[in-house]
Parts: sequence; structure tokens; C-alpha cells
Amino acid sequence: MNDIAVVLQYYGKLKPSFKLFYESVKRNPEIDWFIFSDNAAPDSCSANVHWIDFSLEKFNRLATEKIGTAINVTNPYKLCDYKPTYGLVFADYLKGYKYWAFGDLDVIYGNVLAYLNKIEYYNYDKINFAGHFCLMKNVPSMNVLFNTDVADTTRFIDIANSHNVAFDERSLNKKASVLGVNAFFGIFAADIMFE
Repeated sequence: MNDIAVVLQYYGKLKPSFKLFYESVKRNPEIDWFIFSDNAAPDSCSANVHWIDFSLEKFNRLATEKIGTAINVTNPYKLCDYKPTYGLVFADYLKGYKYWAFGDLDVIYGNVLAYLNKIEYYNYDKINFAGHFCLMKNVPSMNVLFNTDVADTTRFIDIANSHNVAFDERSLNKKASVLGVNAFFGIFAADIMFE
């Protein structure tokens, strides 16, 4: 078992760029990748990739049970707001890991652990401010950070609407900052735009 697990969800037809994403996670064998999806697993799954047959309905049931609040996500893009819940919702999959992360499937990951080691990730409770990759220490206080009420931030119970409110980036980061979470928000990724 590795120290870090990344939790990803994707429902609906995979984009052509998935092949590049998948090749990049296979090349990060020091990290375990848990992909929850209604798509069939690739023909040859790498040892560090755990493909779980899942659906939005299963997520809604599991999240409702783990969080104790009725969750009803109907649009897969809305899952961005729920990424900070993954440490609690998918806790059964994350047992034994020191860190967990959420991310996206439209990303090509470089040598993630080399970069994390460079910034001495083990000294932080949270790394990165963006939703395409955010690392969190796998401890109760970080796994429920999303549900901690902090003045002038969106409360988790108020995100149940049809559109994305960037809860994973805006409110989660402000909560971390106000609560004094030891976080690293330095340069972490290169964004490449395709038209």
C-alpha cells in the first residue's frame, strides 16, 4: 500500500484525452488511484489503479449515509462541489493511507511524488488550492473540514443546487485559511489551454 490515494469520479462517456490521463497515472506507481465510474475498466488495469463500478445514485446513497445529510447530485459536473467530502464518503477505501487527494480526469499528471517530496508534503495538512489536484492529510479534522462552519464561507448544507459553486476551491480554501490549517498554496501545475 502506498501512502497517498487519489479519489476520482467520472460518469458518462470518457473524453478522448482519457488515454493520456490514464497513461500518466500508470506512470505514478507510488500513488494509488481510485476511479469511481459507470464506464468499463480499461483492458489492462495497472496495479496502482483501482477501478470501481459506480454511479451517481450510488454516490448519493453513500454520501447521504456518511455525511448524514440528504445528497442528490444529478449532474456529474456538480461533483466538483462534493470533492472535499471524499475523505469521509470514501473512508472505507482510504483506510491505511496517510493522505488522500481529489482530482480530475482531464489532467495529465507528471511525476507527482517527486514534486510533493520537493515541497516536503508530509509537513502539510493540505496542498494546493485548485480542484484538479488537492492533497489532504487523512485525519478526521481534514476529512470533515468541508462541513466546518466558518464565517463568510459557503456552508456545506447550502451547496445543494443544480450549478457548481466552486466549493472545492473557494470555500474549502477559506475555511482552511481561517482555521489555521497548515497548507501549501504555491505553484503546483502548468495549465495548457486547447481550442
